[in-house]
Amino acid sequence: MKRGEFISQIGLSSQALLAFYCFGATSCKNSDVEAQPNNVPIKEAGLTGNAESGSGKIDFSLDLTLPVNAPLKTAGGFVRVGSVLVAQTLKGAYVAVAKFCTHSAGVLVFQPESDDFWCPVHGSLFNLDGTVKQSPAPVAVKLYKVEINADKTRLSVKE
Repeated sequence: MKRGEFISQIGLSSQALLAFYCFGATSCKNSDVEAQPNNVPIKEAGLTGNAESGSGKIDFSLDLTLPVNAPLKTAGGFVRVGSVLVAQTLKGAYVAVAKFCTHSAGVLVFQPESDDFWCPVHGSLFNLDGTVKQSPAPVAVKLYKVEINADKTRLSVKE
């Protein structure tokens, strides 16, 4: 029996089922995502190197003096560049992970209040080291090495 046939037999329309699922569910609240898109166009990021996982190893640097990268100058701020999400934790450390959830490829959001990464599609959470904090994500997101130069004007991200 197909899913649609089953739903029809129990008397629920797909809209009713979705409304039931989303009632109070965190995964259906997209206001956080819409309020903080933080997607930095590669050509405007002052990026040198490769930030796209489909183009080889991740190895790039960002110019932190540019306004588009300003969120990285504040604890809790983050940007997404190419296939990577870069954030400054509440303790001031920098962390970079693959920006797509390992469950259904939703685009991750950094949550500064809990110092973790959240997927708004189905609610997966990831720790700062990329490991799964809350499923349904089956595996960790890729963690990248991050270094900042001495004068804190350039951030390097590498595999």
